[in-house]
Amino acid sequence: MRRLVSVLTFHRHGALFFWGRPMRPDFQILADGKDTTATFRDRLISLRITDKAGLESDEVEVTLDDRDGAIDCRPQQADPRVPGLKPPSTASTR
Repeated sequence: MRRLVSVLTFHRHGALFFWGRPMRPDFQILADGKDTTATFRDRLISLRITDKAGLESDEVEVTLDDRDGAIDCRPQQADPRVPGLKPPSTASTR
């Protein structure tokens, strides 16, 4: 029985590679159970994940560009999901 092992390596400049191909940051934001990522993708300035030890809750900090005042900042329930890094597509040559 063969076992596939994911190979992650760090480039000397800090880039993360999966089987020799660069990975890209990825995220998803759900609000009221609906995927709203497309609304925010071009407004993303930064996204920081703090992975806390043990049973402590992890933290996600998202900074968005509200250049036109269109982001509704009223408190509401949201389920932010941040998978971290997305492996490169096998069809992509980038």
